[in-house]
Amino acid sequence: MLKIDFRLIVVCLQVCLAIGALRAEEAYSRQQDGFEVLGARNEYWAIEVVPDLGGKVISLQDQVSRREWLWSRLEDRSLMKDLRFGFGNLMGADELLPNLKPETRQGHALPDHGEVWSSSVDWDADLLENSGTLKTYLDLKVLPIRYMREISLDGAMLRMRFIVENLSDKKIPFLWAWHPIITVEEGDTMYMDTVPPKFRVVGYPGLRQVSIGDVITWPGLEAGVDLSQLSFPEIPKAGIKVYSDSPSDGRILLSNTFTGSALTVEYDLGYLPYLAIWLSRGVWGNAHHLILEPTNRSSEYLSDDTEKLKSSGWLLPHERREWEIRLTNHSVRTSE
Repeated sequence: MLKIDFRLIVVCLQVCLAIGALRAEEAYSRQQDGFEVLGARNEYWAIEVVPDLGGKVISLQDQVSRREWLWSRLEDRSLMKDLRFGFGNLMGADELLPNLKPETRQGHALPDHGEVWSSSVDWDADLLENSGTLKTYLDLKVLPIRYMREISLDGAMLRMRFIVENLSDKKIPFLWAWHPIITVEEGDTMYMDTVPPKFRVVGYPGLRQVSIGDVITWPGLEAGVDLSQLSFPEIPKAGIKVYSDSPSDGRILLSNTFTGSALTVEYDLGYLPYLAIWLSRGVWGNAHHLILEPTNRSSEYLSDDTEKLKSSGWLLPHERREWEIRLTNHSVRTSE
């Protein structure tokens, strides 16, 4: 006669319940302001995205230091949809595709900051439930491009995988840039092991020492900015946007000397050979924030003649490209 060990059954049930609880803790969905919010978290990161806002990352919280890295114009971080970029509740991290500045290409009007941020993207519910991976995808309307993104957590590393695919028989131009609006706090610094030799100015609200097209060197003191300290030492309200080659190791460290919060941004250079940096204090959103934009083009315009011979800004017929951005949490837990 078969003997049943009920103690073993109880243990197995307890393990199954623990696994189920862990999985529910790592991946979830919730409702906010009429939008579905998808989330994943572990002991280092908590990240949330909204499919109906282009897959926007609305929150990136450091679970070690408890810092929210992404800025929001509204303190309550409420969600709203506005087809004009920069209106509504400007917040979080978007991806710009297939353009940045509005212009017309191949008979299509390309919207300000691209199409993705204002679109509703599809997402893989099974993948989220089974592995905690946040996968979104979209076929663009303005250009024949299929776009996919996967976000997964691997210990202290948050991995973002991006895929673009040309669905047509023609070579097409495109721009892709990451666009995270990062809150700057007192004590924040930015560091690169391999600093690019020059930074080209494309915007400078509030600064008088520079003009469009000027070239400055790190950290930009000759322009009235200190990019290493994320500050404008002598100007209360100012902003600057610069383009450079990407650092040769593709790594940027953001850290805070007071709170212990720190992260490394690391990205693939093969398809993202350029870096745009926007630093603002009081001139955009009346706040102090930073945008780091690894990108495939060194211009804000698809029509820029200087980009015509650069392969990074074009997709060949039916070409598929894939790259990653990795965020690693280096925060030190401070005493409460």
